[in-house]
Formats: sequence, structure tokens, C-alpha cells
Amino acid sequence: MSTWVAPVSRDRWADLAPALQSLGWNYGPGWEPSFLRAYGAEPNQPKRLFYGALWDGVGEELGRFPTPSPATADPGASPG
Repeated sequence: MSTWVAPVSRDRWADLAPALQSLGWNYGPGWEPSFLRAYGAEPNQPKRLFYGALWDGVGEELGRFPTPSPATADPGASPG
């Protein structure tokens, strides 16, 4: 029997940043301080912006995970 283990981020801001984005989208502004207090986290704007940008798919602009443009992508290529 194999055991599946969920991957765990070493930096919790990788999880907190998209959670804060979702919180704002779903409930509007003003909830972030309460959310961060509940998680015992201090605000960290640089990490929030960095991980939020990765979540939004701008990794190429941050020098991470370059993605081919649709015009040059090979539709028959396997992912990976």
C-alpha cells in the first residue's frame, strides 16, 4: 500500500498570498488583517506581491518558469 503525502510549501506566503487574493475577490476589502491574525501571520507585502504574481501567472516577468507564447507553442508537445 502506498501513502500519498501532500506537498507542503516551505514558505507559507505561497499559500497565504493567493488566499488573500481570493478573500478580496469573494468578500471585498478589509478582511486581510483579521485573516492574517487568525493565522498568526504578520503582513509581508513583498512576499504577498511576489507569490500573488506567481499565482497570477506572471512567473516569466519575475524570471521564473518561462512560458512559450501561444504563437510559438507546439500544440503537439507533451507537457513537462
